[in-house]
Amino acid sequence: MSSLTKITEIKDRLKPVVGEDSGFEARQLVKAAKNEEQLDAWVNRRLKGEPLQYILGEWEFFALPMKVNPSVLIPRADSETLCELAIERIKSRGYKTVLDMCSGSGCLAIAIKKHTDAAVTLSDISEQALQIAGENARLNGVEVTILNSDLFSDISGKYDCIVCNPPYLGSEDMRLLQNEVKYEPQLALFGGDDGLDFYRRIAADYKKHLNDGGSLLMEIGYNQAEAVLAMFDCAKIQKDICQRDRVIIAEGLCNE
Repeated sequence: MSSLTKITEIKDRLKPVVGEDSGFEARQLVKAAKNEEQLDAWVNRRLKGEPLQYILGEWEFFALPMKVNPSVLIPRADSETLCELAIERIKSRGYKTVLDMCSGSGCLAIAIKKHTDAAVTLSDISEQALQIAGENARLNGVEVTILNSDLFSDISGKYDCIVCNPPYLGSEDMRLLQNEVKYEPQLALFGGDDGLDFYRRIAADYKKHLNDGGSLLMEIGYNQAEAVLAMFDCAKIQKDICQRDRVIIAEGLCNE
């Protein structure tokens, strides 16, 4: 059977579950599978709702390959806005040190290190996530410092730039999760009843870990901008390419 015929067959099998993305996913599976047996097993996993990214074991972020498994969130294009803003600010302000908290797969930290000369530290509460982040750093040929910490709990230093994509889904969001997202780690998704617990904790501690003239950049949920802004002095919103509120930038000092 030709590759094209196989793709068409798998596209038809996936369509009831995947919808309009069935053609794209069929091509990805056919391309990556080593043999028919593996391909059939992968298709069956996808039909049960397991995300394509976990099945393949790798996904791209900021044009870089990232290993993924159910111990880390799947890197999403939404977070590239945070990454772009961080890289731009690091370069324009000459920042030398960066901390990426709630790093998960390490995608943000690794992309930042790949595109800047800053010394980058990544941290996460999950040891399993840190293991994947270490693998991704080696995969992409970058050196980063890796710390096991619950937000700032075990962070002793100060940084020019702190970036964070914290858990920000509330109880209602968790109840309405798409089937695929249920495969992702709840630890990295759930931000308390209203989704804002991690922002409150960051607001209470970030200035102690930010150098003078430093910046804190955080991804937020689509409807959280006003609530998060109210927690921080000298903060502003940055929108993503779709003009949705996506990133909050807070300054250590009110100098803008």
